[in-house]
Amino acid sequence: MWRQIDGNPAPPIPGNINSNRRFTSTVVPGTGYAITLADVVRLQKDGWSAYNALQAKLVKRYRNGLTFIASYAYSKAIALGDTSGVQNQLDWRADIAVSSLDMRQHFAGSAVYQLPVGRGRQFGSNWNRVTDVFLGGWSFAPIVTVSSGMPLNVTVNGSPSNTGATTSVDRPNVVGNWHLPSPSVTEWFNTAAFLANAPYTYGNAGRNIIVGPGLANIDLALHKSFQITERVSAQIRIESFNATNTPALGAPNTVLGNPLFGQLTSTAPGTQARDNQLGLKFVF
Repeated sequence: MWRQIDGNPAPPIPGNINSNRRFTSTVVPGTGYAITLADVVRLQKDGWSAYNALQAKLVKRYRNGLTFIASYAYSKAIALGDTSGVQNQLDWRADIAVSSLDMRQHFAGSAVYQLPVGRGRQFGSNWNRVTDVFLGGWSFAPIVTVSSGMPLNVTVNGSPSNTGATTSVDRPNVVGNWHLPSPSVTEWFNTAAFLANAPYTYGNAGRNIIVGPGLANIDLALHKSFQITERVSAQIRIESFNATNTPALGAPNTVLGNPLFGQLTSTAPGTQARDNQLGLKFVF
């Protein structure tokens, strides 16, 4: 994979960052014009990722009014060169860790169940046409999604290491156990377990050691199909997305030195509150 580093890094020492760099200036060939160098963005294709997983799927074909499919994955993705940045440009192997896209567990299941109510079914088989139009022939279709949270990188506000590269981040030192038995929106992890790295040093915290909130969502649907004429049919759909109206929590603040460090202040991007809708579809 492509990864981005600083091709002209400054070591973690006191002094002006640009003056500490290996290359401080260069002359434009053929002009004699000298330009000052700062960080040099370097792209190279030596990043990589490795993914291992146990995957399972359970499928039940339509029988007795029920069909469903459920899938589960237990996985781990390790990478070098993804989006969380490199701390020490000269020791990139220290940043080999779980990928920022690692989702350890994921479950998705959906089903369609033909309710046993209405003409030709277990209950209400003798209903007249009018009663059956309103009460019979309905099907129930739930969709359930459950997944664990994504890894997050803990960083330090500013640059205590005094390296200043736009492609690098300072990580703190770990001084305790950051796991909490009951994480909350006001403290998702033990913020006291981290201490800013000392000036002109790198922190010992690993990359992507925090795991953000997971996701649990239920969508529900009721639909009924009925024949209008020999060639025309219709379907009524009553749908509820995020039926339990459970908020999907966003990622906590992971910047040590920020007043909101360890707190969750938003919902996950792309999620929504409960959304109910009614639809009518004609097929001809």
